[in-house]
Amino acid sequence: FYLHGTPLNAGKNYFGQPNQNPETAPFAVFWYAAGTQPAAQPIRTSNGYLSRSGSPAIIYASGDYSVSVRDSQGRLVTYAQNSAEFGLASTITALTSDLADDSDLAKGDALIAVKQPFVNSAAQTQHDKNRQVVAVEDFIGATDTLMIQNALDISPYGS
Repeated sequence: FYLHGTPLNAGKNYFGQPNQNPETAPFAVFWYAAGTQPAAQPIRTSNGYLSRSGSPAIIYASGDYSVSVRDSQGRLVTYAQNSAEFGLASTITALTSDLADDSDLAKGDALIAVKQPFVNSAAQTQHDKNRQVVAVEDFIGATDTLMIQNALDISPYGS
């Protein structure tokens, strides 16, 4: 986990029963997928990673769980009442939903950046790019003649 853009060091990770406070209702997590060696909680972080004896480590859980992360001062960094809130599946579902959203407030193609390969060309979103037929912004940095010729060359209306 990251705090203010820097990896969390000496943080504490608590894993708990789903939809309960992980610090007061712990859930067993393990150092090995076979579930043979329980990981004592809280699990510390080192350079943003869960840590076991100072080395990055992976923990394993046998089902849904809640999680809270605190920094070295005990301040809450993040909390999720169940693993679905921060799991890969929910992230993919949210991204897919955002990309498919064509409402005026949240255009899926507005999440994608486009930058033309020309010197000093303006960065824009795919949504803005999709609305353009020929964009002079694509050719900023080229000479005026070259800019106009490049725009004409890609124009669907010909030169």
